[in-house]
Amino acid sequence: MATIQACMTASERRDGFNYDENRVNYPYHSPQTEDLRKSHQAFRIQLPLPSSNAYDTDSKDGRFYRTFHRDLKYILKRTDLRAHKYTFVTQDGDSGRETVHSVLWDYETGHVRISPMFKSSEFDALRKKNTPRRCVTRNGLNDCYASITGGNIEAQGFWIPYLAAKALCSRFCYNIRDALSPIFGNDFPALCERERSKILSDGKGYGSEETLQIESSVVDAVKAKQAVVEWQIYVEEGVVRADRQEKLPPIEDAWKQYLATCKGLSMPPRLSYPESPLEQQEAEIQAAKILIELRYGDSEWPVFQSS
Repeated sequence: MATIQACMTASERRDGFNYDENRVNYPYHSPQTEDLRKSHQAFRIQLPLPSSNAYDTDSKDGRFYRTFHRDLKYILKRTDLRAHKYTFVTQDGDSGRETVHSVLWDYETGHVRISPMFKSSEFDALRKKNTPRRCVTRNGLNDCYASITGGNIEAQGFWIPYLAAKALCSRFCYNIRDALSPIFGNDFPALCERERSKILSDGKGYGSEETLQIESSVVDAVKAKQAVVEWQIYVEEGVVRADRQEKLPPIEDAWKQYLATCKGLSMPPRLSYPESPLEQQEAEIQAAKILIELRYGDSEWPVFQSS
C-alpha cells in the first residue's frame, strides 16, 4: 500500500524529542531463524520485502489514519496515526474457527494498538472488552495512552507507548509470542518464555489480570517521556490538557528522569530501550540546552530553536 505523507519538513521541526519525524523509527522485524520463519508461516504472517534502508519513509508500507481525537495531540504531538500493519491468524481449538488479527503501531513514535493482543488471548477473562482499560489503569498509565473510538475501525482501541506495550504483552502473550515478533523484535518470544516461567514460579496464575503488572522502572520511563512531550507542547503552543494542569512535574525533573532512562540506568536488564545511541545523544544535547536555559535564561520556560 502506498505511503501517504503528512509530515513537517526538517526546517519546521522544533520538538527536540528522541524520535525523528517522517522516519520509520520502529520498523518491522523480519524473522532471523528458520523456526521463527516457520512459525510466521503457521500464523500466515506476510511482511513487506526487506528494504536496503528500513528507516527510510520512501520504502515503508505505511497507513495514515486521521482521527482528530482530542487527547491524541498530547500523546503523539499530532492528531493522526502513521501506522505499520500486519495480520496473523489464530484458530479456535474446539470449533476450528479462524480469526484474523491486525497489529498496528505508529512507526514514528512507537505507540502500539494493544486491543488485538487481548482479543487473541487464550484466556477468556483477558478477551473482555474492558480488560485493556483496566490493565492501563492498574499500571498507572492513565496519562500515557490514547483511546480511539471513532473513525477507521482498524485504528480503534487503546494505543500505549512501545516500551510499556512490549513489557505488558510479554506477561500474557505466550501463545502468540512468535506472531508478535514483527513488532516487538526477535527477542520477544524468549522474553515471553522468561516472563511466563517467572509468573509460574511465583505461584501465580498465568493469564490472570493480577499478573499484568509491569516493572515500575518501565512505568517511570514512559511517564517521564510523556511529561516531556506535554511540556514541549506547552512551551511551543501554550496549551495543556485540562486534566493535567496540576499534574505535570517540573520540566527539569522530567528531563533528568528521561535522560536516566534513556541511558538505561533504571531499566530492567532484559528490557532494552528502543532508541539508538545516536537518538539518545541528540536527546541529551537538547536536554542540556533546556537545562541551561532554565538555569541561566531570562524566561521561565525554555525556548526551542528550529533545527
